[in-house]
Amino acid sequence: MPFSTRFSVLLSAVLFTGFTACEYDHLEVYEEQIKSIFLVLTPENGGNRVVLSFLDNDGLGGQDALVNSATLLENTTYSAQLYLQQMASTDNAKLEHVIVTTTIIAQPELHQVFYISKEGLKLEAEYTDADENGNPVGLETTISTGLASEGSLQLIIIHAPNKSGNQVSEGIVDNAGGKTDLETAFNIVILPSL
Repeated sequence: MPFSTRFSVLLSAVLFTGFTACEYDHLEVYEEQIKSIFLVLTPENGGNRVVLSFLDNDGLGGQDALVNSATLLENTTYSAQLYLQQMASTDNAKLEHVIVTTTIIAQPELHQVFYISKEGLKLEAEYTDADENGNPVGLETTISTGLASEGSLQLIIIHAPNKSGNQVSEGIVDNAGGKTDLETAFNIVILPSL
C-alpha cells in the first residue's frame, strides 16, 4: 500500500475516532446531574432570609435527594436568587454543558427555570432577568405570596426550551419542549403576617 494511501486511511480513522469521541462527550453531557440548588428568598421589606435547598450528591439512582421545606409570610414579596452547583469532578473538564449557575449566565438563551405553585399554594413567581432576546431565564425572580396556605413549589430547569412557545415566557412549562435538567418540589407553608 503506498504511503499516501496509508496516510489517508490513518487520517480517516483518526478523524472518525475524534468525531465519535465528540459525539460521545456531547451525549455524556446530558447525563451530568445538578447536585445541588439553592433558592434564596429575601423579603423586600426586611425580615429573615429563607433558603430552599436541594442536595443530591450521588445523582439519579442513588439515595433520595434531600429537599427542605420552608415557611413564608402571607402578602409578602421576596427577591429570589437561584444558585446551581455540581460535585467537583475531573470529568467535568471535557464536558461542554455542565449545569451550574455560570453555565446559565453564559448561555441564558439555552435555559429557563419554571416555578409552579401546586396543591393550593398561594404563591406567584415573576421573572426579573432575561436573555439577550428579552426572554426570561429564571435565575432571578420575584416571589409573591398571597393569603395563608400550604402546598408545593415545583421547580423545573429546562435546557433548550422553545421560549417563543405559547405562554412559555409567562412561566407556563407545557409548551416549552427542550430537555429537563432538573425537576424538584419544595413543601411551602404560608403563614399569616404577625
